Amino acid sequence: MRDLQVYYDAAGQLLEGNSPYGRAFGLSSGFYKYSVSAAMVFYPAHLLGSWFTFRVIYFVLLSAAIAWYTPRWTESIRDRFKLSGKSGIAVLLVSLTLIGHFSRELLLGNVNWFLLLLVLTAFVSLARNGILAGLLIAVALVFKPHFAVILPWLVLRKEWKATASVLVSIVVLLMLPSLHLGWGENLALLNEWKEAIMAHNGELGESPNTLFGMISNLTGINGSWLIYSSIGAVAIFVLVWMLRNMKNEEHANELRFLEFAFLVAIVPNLVHTDTEHFMWTMPLIVLLAWLWLQLNGSLKWVVSVLWMLALIPYSLNTPDIWGSAAAEWFNKSGILGLANLILIVLAIGLYYRVRQREGQQA
Repeated sequence: MRDLQVYYDAAGQLLEGNSPYGRAFGLSSGFYKYSVSAAMVFYPAHLLGSWFTFRVIYFVLLSAAIAWYTPRWTESIRDRFKLSGKSGIAVLLVSLTLIGHFSRELLLGNVNWFLLLLVLTAFVSLARNGILAGLLIAVALVFKPHFAVILPWLVLRKEWKATASVLVSIVVLLMLPSLHLGWGENLALLNEWKEAIMAHNGELGESPNTLFGMISNLTGINGSWLIYSSIGAVAIFVLVWMLRNMKNEEHANELRFLEFAFLVAIVPNLVHTDTEHFMWTMPLIVLLAWLWLQLNGSLKWVVSVLWMLALIPYSLNTPDIWGSAAAEWFNKSGILGLANLILIVLAIGLYYRVRQREGQQA
């Protein structure tokens, strides 16, 4: 559980009055690159007396969270989209698709599953409590700034209360460590955090599983303009898509969720990040499973084949199956990023196909 050790040891350094940045914890690559506030969440772990005790407790909690919430979110998404089918089959399809990511999350002791649950709960909370939704998103942001992709969506969807709550909450959360560390020390650590983020993304243009990384690998073209062009193209696509969706009152709630899920799922295709973040495609994978159950005939077979092919690099890219060299190729060749895009396109494309078919039948 090397990733968990990074959080744990970073919290220990702060408790001793030291900076957690610029040093490796556990492994030579185990640098802490998250906010001070995120490390403080792990302060209570040091009351348990040992790293081993905390590791066991966290493993049990993470296992329970995966086992409990996977079927519940699967059923929740079915109900939101008013789809039919057996829950057991859908949960099995989702679990098989995500099995590699669940395994890696447990192996590393990471927080990606909990962060996904946070932002999904934030989305559900938007309808009844925008302040709470904003607070939950802010908590996710102090761990992974990648979730900033949600902020423009909140503005375009006129979620003003949630947007204000995010901005206020993020400032409060980032300043909160000043109560323990002092104002000057906290500001200095925030600057170190910024430098750690910049260092981590220093090879953004060569990140193989991003959109621009895949284009660069295919064409040999690279440069910062390609990065900005790729991100800009996605932003324009989302904007046009949202404007089109806003005219559809009949399926407004479904389309809002689809947009939100897309933004979370596309994150690892836009920023340089670890491969385990591809598990954030889970809401769209759940939707894909339910939509697949609505199909019949040749289309169902085509989707099945594409899904199974995408599954190989997406979730089965383990050295236990293919060997270390092949698994490394899956992660570094860009095929993992491509597999994620295939799953995203299948889910969104099938949604419109199923709704179109229902409209024709009506």
